[in-house]
Amino acid sequence: MEESEVQDVEQNDPDAAIAEKWAEIQGRMTDDAPEEPTDEAATDESQEERAQKARDERGRFAKADAAAEGVEAPVGAETQPQAQAPTTPEGWDINRPPASLSPSAKTEWDKLPESWRREIHKREADAHRGVQQILPDARLGNQIRQMVEPYRSYLDASGTTPEAAVVGLLRTDQLLRTGTAAQKQQAFANLAQQYGIDLAAQQYAPEHPQQEFRDPRLDQFFAMQQRQEQQRMQGEQQRAEQEVGVWLNESDAQGKPLRPFVDNVHAEMVALIPAIQSQKPGASTREVMEEAYTRAVWANPATQSVLMQQKLAELEANRRAENLRKVEDAKRAASVNVARRGVVPPKPAALDMRDSIAENARALGLL
Repeated sequence: MEESEVQDVEQNDPDAAIAEKWAEIQGRMTDDAPEEPTDEAATDESQEERAQKARDERGRFAKADAAAEGVEAPVGAETQPQAQAPTTPEGWDINRPPASLSPSAKTEWDKLPESWRREIHKREADAHRGVQQILPDARLGNQIRQMVEPYRSYLDASGTTPEAAVVGLLRTDQLLRTGTAAQKQQAFANLAQQYGIDLAAQQYAPEHPQQEFRDPRLDQFFAMQQRQEQQRMQGEQQRAEQEVGVWLNESDAQGKPLRPFVDNVHAEMVALIPAIQSQKPGASTREVMEEAYTRAVWANPATQSVLMQQKLAELEANRRAENLRKVEDAKRAASVNVARRGVVPPKPAALDMRDSIAENARALGLL
């Protein structure tokens, strides 16, 4: 098309001229722009880069299919089991302080490092094993002491010791049971002489007491009632022991015991429980234990001091929180009541010459 004809077309049809000019600009942009990689090439390049970067924790290349597709391993397959409370080899929970610690030491238990808590539990376990080894001997000695105690004054008056008296009785009993006939006769004669017994004196046999008639059916009935009563009492005792065990082992969301001072006030609780049961005959075992624990910890000087410190710390924290809340409220109130700067009113729009003359004429009273 000649230039004159193009000018004629532009004058006659401006829209066609604009469209032709736009097509020419797009052509130049297409020729000058660099070639962009296709979707397939970009996908291959990204897959190759991911395959080069995909390595496991040991520095080895991961599986090709997982690296190429960019698929992450399922989360459920690598999910670790929920961590349980750390324990010692003996099975003791290190979050719970040993029972032998004082109330003030138990409050500081959570501040100790885990290695210290494990070591303390280990020492407690060693001491527990040592006590278990000597416990049978201690029980035997305690039983013998209880048997000998009523005769303590007699042994002191006789000039002998409990150990010598027990050994003499056991030796005589063994001789009378296992010795020969001559040894038994000699031992018996020695005992008679020692205790002033005249073996030649005439002895009269004691009269046989008259036996009381008893109906075997009544004996069977009473025995059955006694067994039933024993079974009922055993069942109640087992249920009470289970409730007490659950109550003692209760803990909060962090695994800390709810009643950390039970071992420190055990004696006070044992003394309070009968009185509480008599005052509240319908109370459950849990209610009785809870009230006994509350009374005991506030009656024991050591636990009472710790509880008072905790209460004071709690009140101080609440006081600080309340003061902080009041300060924040005052700041918000002050920000609302602050006077704002005045805003300059906008200038009136300028009037044209005719409107300005008319406005001035009205002001002068000419119109």
